[in-house]
Amino acid sequence: MRIGFYIHHSMLKAGGIFTYSIGILRLLLKSDEIKSIVLFTSPEVKKNLTEFDNKSKIEFSILNRNSFFTKIRFALSYFLFDTYTVYNKYSSGNKFLNFLKKFSISINPYNSLLKKSGISLFHVPIQYSPIYGTKIPVIITMHDLQEFHFPGNFCSAERIHRAINNHKAMYETDKIIVSFEHIKKDIINFYKVPENKINVCPPPFSENWFTTKKETDWQSLEKKYSISKKYLLYPAATWSHKNHIRLLEAVRIVNERIPDIKLICTGNKTDYFSVIEKKIYELKLEKFVKFLGIVPEEDLIGLYKNTSLVVIPTLYEAGSG
Repeated sequence: MRIGFYIHHSMLKAGGIFTYSIGILRLLLKSDEIKSIVLFTSPEVKKNLTEFDNKSKIEFSILNRNSFFTKIRFALSYFLFDTYTVYNKYSSGNKFLNFLKKFSISINPYNSLLKKSGISLFHVPIQYSPIYGTKIPVIITMHDLQEFHFPGNFCSAERIHRAINNHKAMYETDKIIVSFEHIKKDIINFYKVPENKINVCPPPFSENWFTTKKETDWQSLEKKYSISKKYLLYPAATWSHKNHIRLLEAVRIVNERIPDIKLICTGNKTDYFSVIEKKIYELKLEKFVKFLGIVPEEDLIGLYKNTSLVVIPTLYEAGSG
């Protein structure tokens, strides 16, 4: 079997989803049924996939999304498909809407790339595929539907965006993978998707889950990040549901009893980081909390191995991290 595998152009900032995607790719490479994998990605992400350069099963299909013409094609394609998605709920079978859908697919840059690739399946390890409606079966991984549980974490525009894109993901794909049973139940409950369309596939966490087996030694970490041992580690992007605020409040209490304990956080700094930063100053934790941002994977492994404790205070988690 020859399959396509999609690695999103902004996935490096997605934290656990990037790790999840690479972990799945490494597992697929071990399958005897899969003879070749075409990796669809961007030039920026390709630089971080050097491990796969010399894999005999791997071929790369690179799309430069920074091209002005490509941006226009994507914008128009997604606008038309979204229009079709919204209005088709109320007027199914409309010939004009079907025309919009077909035209949207035809101008999507991935349409020609998928056709040329000769793949028989397109595997997308994130919630939304870059293209729907081709003759090639699409599998996606639905990581969460947390907007139904914590709507306050999303503004109105974000909820609308997720509603439209979730609808496409649920009804325009051929198979949906989830990491845990509770996500499957959410999909069935909120979108009435047939149970047999959803497969629960818990990530087989192991040493192969990381893209590298290298580990940065403690002396290098200590010098690079100006940190000392006896620290707590929280590896997570600064989304509100990751619950950094409550963690900081807990650290304040711990710090009063164990004054030399520190908190080290890694992961992408989102817009919500400004709220977290304000809380750090409010609790007078400037000397006890450090946000390192996105760190190289070998550094993260080193931080894991040297920490006193890994803390996961997230309000909602779906398996990707």
